Amino acid sequence: MMAAGKWNGLLIASLGLLILLGVGAPVFVMVFITPKLAHIYQEAGVDLPGYLQTVNSVCDFFRKTYLIWPVIVGVGFWQFERRCKNEHKPAIRNLLLSGMALTMVMSSFWIFGTTLVATIQIAIFGVSE
Repeated sequence: MMAAGKWNGLLIASLGLLILLGVGAPVFVMVFITPKLAHIYQEAGVDLPGYLQTVNSVCDFFRKTYLIWPVIVGVGFWQFERRCKNEHKPAIRNLLLSGMALTMVMSSFWIFGTTLVATIQIAIFGVSE
């Protein structure tokens, strides 16, 4: 039978993997896909649809500030590990990691969904006003 500490380590590892996938996949879409979609609309001389404008501005913001986010998250967790003296520290850590994982997956679905809709719209209807 596995001890609770091993389960905790497994949970942290799986949440870390989920966070990495939740960050890596939208980064690919933000770097390679959304600029190409924006370029297609720009070449056609048509404004981006509203939903794609929002995704494009969020992607531009994260492309411009991508170096600061790992520092902020890293310093936050370092400070948590250093300063938290609560007896429920493992549970709090698991909740923080679960929240981060859920946030990353939610943002991934949002970015993928809007990008997929824009791609299907271009493929079926073409670029039109």
